[in-house]
Amino acid sequence: GQHRRRLSPGPYRETGDRFGKEPGRPSRVKCQNLISDGRMERSDAVKVYNKLVRDLVPGTLRAGGHEVSTRTLVGRELLEALRAKIDEEAAEYDTALDDEQAAVELADLLEVIMAIAKRRGLSEAAVQQVRAAKAAQRGAYDLGVFLISAE
Repeated sequence: GQHRRRLSPGPYRETGDRFGKEPGRPSRVKCQNLISDGRMERSDAVKVYNKLVRDLVPGTLRAGGHEVSTRTLVGRELLEALRAKIDEEAAEYDTALDDEQAAVELADLLEVIMAIAKRRGLSEAAVQQVRAAKAAQRGAYDLGVFLISAE
């Protein structure tokens, strides 16, 4: 079921995107009780994510004492959310400070890509087989070839 914390009257900031909210109804975050450095006090605010998360994240949040509101995406909406997740994870990869953090973000990208493949009825082995065939036929990206032009 959905759990939603009631917000007391006060100034609000509208947030959200097309995922995780009802059409025409903005998500709300109470903003009046900000700590001086801009963080929201946990007891006075609801943090709105409106994004696809890994399956176990809501349970982890609940175990940490948070009330969470979720819904299940299916079909086209799920594929769109997964595609948006690729952009999110690629942006996180771009900000990785070292190889360890880069590996974490690359693993996240692979997880999202495999979730998309699964939704399209493709196994990991099938995707790997196509990848290997393309690499054999057209090469990989090992040499760093950057095509400038061709006539």
